[in-house]
Amino acid sequence: MMRRAWLAISLLGLAACTSEPALEPAWSPVFDELDGTLLSAWGPSLDELWLVGGGLGAPGEALAVRHDGDRWTRIESGTDETFWWVWGSGPDDVFFVGTGGYIGHWDGASIQRMESPTTSVLFGVWGAGPNDVWAVGGDPLGAGERDLIVHYDGSTWSTVTLADPPGVALFKVWGAAADDVWAVGQRGVILHFDGRAWSASDSGVTTDLFTVTGASATDVWAVGGSPPTLLHNEGSGWSRMDNPGLAAQLNGIAVGQDGSVLVVGNNGVKWRREASGAWFDEFDQPPFLDLHAAWLAPDARDGLVVGGNFNAPAAAQRVGVAAYFGATPPSDVWAGP
Repeated sequence: MMRRAWLAISLLGLAACTSEPALEPAWSPVFDELDGTLLSAWGPSLDELWLVGGGLGAPGEALAVRHDGDRWTRIESGTDETFWWVWGSGPDDVFFVGTGGYIGHWDGASIQRMESPTTSVLFGVWGAGPNDVWAVGGDPLGAGERDLIVHYDGSTWSTVTLADPPGVALFKVWGAAADDVWAVGQRGVILHFDGRAWSASDSGVTTDLFTVTGASATDVWAVGGSPPTLLHNEGSGWSRMDNPGLAAQLNGIAVGQDGSVLVVGNNGVKWRREASGAWFDEFDQPPFLDLHAAWLAPDARDGLVVGGNFNAPAAAQRVGVAAYFGATPPSDVWAGP
């Protein structure tokens, strides 16, 4: 299955190479049948880009795929846990979190499992630097840990105890600085870290929030659902934004330094905002499977969406998809089996 998937991808790319590259930004396929669902993308550019995911209960190793500007390489993960999120401070300092409380670290040569203070799912990870990294998670069904926040100080991961725990699973974490960090979770919960302590921030909604990210302290976004929810914080509180299209649930969002925004959700939802503020609803462009995360290069010239059948039953064979938006798609050369 793996070899057939990559062969299909290579043939797609070979056909594309016979024509002139597109001069105008457009959507183009990257992967359409990976043997694991894709859940996250991170990197400073197409020259250092990671896509991660896994089987979510189906057999197989965690999925970690790296693009170095010339080719894609599948990196051995050494675990059958699923990677939910990836973040790094640089090419030799990348963190992975996932099921079973998994925390892994890439040092430029291999992914090594780190000692974790939890066995609950960790859904998100972000850091202000290599010695100041946050991860969040918990049990969405309420049977296990809730309000789960763990922190890495450069040597040890430890659990953070909240003064006023909201009693929810937390899904993502992102910060504009070490003393300006946000976490989002179930029931519209948003928490903020000011460098000393975590406290609640009024989101104005009660829907589950799945991703938070931004470009600065005055340009922070969060998404969730259902109903589909798009929130923006310009430094004075959270406001609900009008949805630029129809959707059932929003899962991921990426923000560029120029004000560009890329939002994704179930059923192939793709909402794109240009720096001018104009929104485009591009659900009619493939892929049409559920999309979990979005990525934008800092200059917003390159964008990527990832997903698959992650909402399928646990016994289902997982499939991963990715699509690129821009003028110069990443190479389709594959350096693995």
